[in-house]
Parts: sequence; C-alpha cells; structure tokens
Amino acid sequence: MNKDFVKANFLNTILSPSKILSPDELKSYVKEDVQIQPTDLIKIESNPSFRWPSVKCEVSHYTQSDLEEALNWIKSSSNILISAGAGMSVSSGIKTFETIDIFGESDNNYVNVIQNIRSNKPDKSYIDLLRCVSTKNYFVFTSNVDCFFSLVGFDQERLYECHGNSNMYQCNRNCSKKYYNRLELICNDCGSELRPAIMKYGDKHWNDTFFCEQEERFEKWVKHTKEFVILEIGCGTQTPTVRDYDDLILEQNENVKLVRVNLSESYTENERATSLDMKAEDFIILM
Repeated sequence: MNKDFVKANFLNTILSPSKILSPDELKSYVKEDVQIQPTDLIKIESNPSFRWPSVKCEVSHYTQSDLEEALNWIKSSSNILISAGAGMSVSSGIKTFETIDIFGESDNNYVNVIQNIRSNKPDKSYIDLLRCVSTKNYFVFTSNVDCFFSLVGFDQERLYECHGNSNMYQCNRNCSKKYYNRLELICNDCGSELRPAIMKYGDKHWNDTFFCEQEERFEKWVKHTKEFVILEIGCGTQTPTVRDYDDLILEQNENVKLVRVNLSESYTENERATSLDMKAEDFIILM
C-alpha cells in the first residue's frame, strides 16, 4: 500500500468520499483552508482547530436476501480478509473518531486514547469472529489501535495495523527505530519521553518500521490470494483508509466480493458487494 494513500485519505473524505483520487487529482483539489501542501501530499500540515466535515452517504436498507447472501459468501469462502474500523470496537467500549480526537495535534490525545483503551477489553464479538475464521485462510487489516485482535488470539503474522499499536511505545523524536514496552518512560538513546506508536495526521515522527513489515505480509496475502471475500466491519467515511483500500481491491480484482457491515454509510453500488446497515456484533453473532 502506497503511504501517500494512507496519509492523504482525509482529502478524499472531504472532496470525494465515493471516489479514490489520484495524487495529481488530489493536488488539483487542494484548498487553502485545509492547510495541505499541494506539492507534498505526505507532508500534511493539519490545522489544530480543523475538524472533520459531515459526509452524507446513501443509507443501505438491506433485505433478508442481502443478509443471507452475505452470510453465504463468508461461509462458502476459504479465504477471508477482515477489514475493521472503529465500529468493530464500539461494543467493547472504545470511542469512535466522532467522539474522541484520536489523531489530533495535542499530546493529550494520547492520554485520552490510552485511558479509553486501558479501561476496556474486547467483547464477545471478537472471540466469535475468531471462531468463525479460525479454520480459514484469513488476514486482518485494521485502522484500530486498541490491539484487541491480538488480545483474543488472532495470528499476529496475519495482522496489519495501519495506524499503529497502543501497546508499543517509541521515542517521541523517533531518534532510532527502537520500540519500548509501556512500563518504560524515557528513550535510552536521547532521553526524550516515549509515546505510543500511533500515527497522528501529519505525524513526522511515527516509527512505522514494525507496521511496514505487517504491510508487506498483507500485500503479499492480497496478491497471492486470488479469490476471497472482504468482511468489512465498522468502517465509515470519517477516517476511510481501510474502506477506500477495500474499494480499490474490489475494483482491481474481479474475483473478490465485499460484505460491508456498518451501522451507517454502508452503501455501495458494486454488484459484487452487499451492504448491511447493522452493528458489528449483531452481524457477527449470525455468522
């Protein structure tokens, strides 16, 4: 996955939530009030006061036939890509991007995120999901930083956390590529405070070494798994990295099907996709 794609996705949300724009198209749409450098999409200079705009999408009112089709696709496929966004962890008590400024500029955001995660644990939905895919060739692609997939026993070799991991810590200046556990406080090399290895918007110091290794395994799985079903759970348009990449996979591979489960914004027009406006836990219990 191109890092431009991950770090410039919020422009797609603002300008064209239903379309993936090329780098040249993104540059042509840049506006001053978004505070983006048109010549360098990776260098995102976010305005601390900027907040996500409301994005309206058509609502999917699914039928019983839609639900049965989705369940049959998943049951009959030997290969499953689980794509999970914030909605997957709502029933576990994790706040969504609308209610907590997870990737904002202030260091207090880290405190808010960690407190929210540490005070909760994965609910039964995670365990049920693992049970459903444990005998299949699966991979997990998630923008969540709560580490809940690892905690319930998903294979860490089949996991890509594209926004980082709250259990891993790094130097605040990223002076080296080292990682620390959460009990350590100070960087051994430069003496700076440690921070969670979570990517913020416009983050110049995120240590992504570990996550690039995850990404390589993920891209290899996608490339070599010719036919599979994407089970996309809780991915809205607020932070659309996972959702947009799923759409890209669906567009490029005619042997891929998509089951999009989200309480809102589940709409998709692709004939190889089924939209279900449901809570994550309500769908998983049916699998």
